[in-house]
Amino acid sequence: MHQCTGRDEAKKIGGYGTCGNMYCCTSFMKRFNQVTIKMAKDQNLAGNLSKTSGPCGRLLCCLHYEEEYYSEMAKDFPEIGHEIIRNNKKMYVYRNDLYSKNIYLASETQEIEIITLEEYKQYLTSKVRNEKKSD
Repeated sequence: MHQCTGRDEAKKIGGYGTCGNMYCCTSFMKRFNQVTIKMAKDQNLAGNLSKTSGPCGRLLCCLHYEEEYYSEMAKDFPEIGHEIIRNNKKMYVYRNDLYSKNIYLASETQEIEIITLEEYKQYLTSKVRNEKKSD
């Protein structure tokens, strides 16, 4: 007798994922890598478990393969909750869209603004210049 996990069963049965390709575990994976909820959060997928779960009921294996890409892309973006002064208003980052390179800001009065990554970089350089002037 051999105990079979959900991933082992999905590998044996086979099928196609939402990407249109054969399950990773069926086609090329030899060992199962650990996939964490942090990986789903980094990829802005944590809110919808039905989209992040595979046929085995566990987090999708492909989240592990895409983690490095998303981590590299996110280096240029501010962290969620980061404070930005825009038009003399305190605004906070509540979402980063890595594909469209937009940063979503919300004020304390729930006003929402969207800025591009380039605008954010300009904000940072002007902030550094202003700090140097005040020294």
